[in-house]
Amino acid sequence: MAPASPFDHLTQLMQALQHRQIPQLPGAVQEPSTPMAPAPAADGLGLLRVILGNPQFQQALFGTHRAPLPSRQVSLPLPFPGAPHRARSAQIPLGAVMNAIATLAGQSMSELNAETTEDEPEVPPYLVGDDGDFLVDPANASDRAALVTHLFRMSEALQTAGTRGGRSDHPTYFESELDESEEFALGLGM
Repeated sequence: MAPASPFDHLTQLMQALQHRQIPQLPGAVQEPSTPMAPAPAADGLGLLRVILGNPQFQQALFGTHRAPLPSRQVSLPLPFPGAPHRARSAQIPLGAVMNAIATLAGQSMSELNAETTEDEPEVPPYLVGDDGDFLVDPANASDRAALVTHLFRMSEALQTAGTRGGRSDHPTYFESELDESEEFALGLGM
């Protein structure tokens, strides 16, 4: 049996929409009054990647050089019914996309937690400071999220502060973790 072509996949997706058989998100509980199709072979993390990697979503979220302010709409190209080779534009409110992201993020977290192995540390190292104390309350989800956000902001600042290959001319926390060859290369300016 030959694998399905991208066109076949598009046709299946269009038919599901036309018949109002929208597949449920993975892990979703179906309401009795909602006629939904069974969930496809997709996972929350994979669907999250689809949305986050979508150029129209990124343009709406971050803006462009012509329109630096984010848009409140995602202009999503979709096929015309009956003419899948032609595209039309559908305006999806950014809030609706963010709601889908939040739902998929929750599902993705459940999927990742289900895949946790016994050899993983009970306390992830990012929660612990150099002095061995917790940076935030590990039992508080909001505190953990704030810490992760802060670490991403620090990483962004490091990368935009005139770094070469992710390393700057100034010593950083990460340089203490370099092996001898990396320290030698860094010393040569590589």
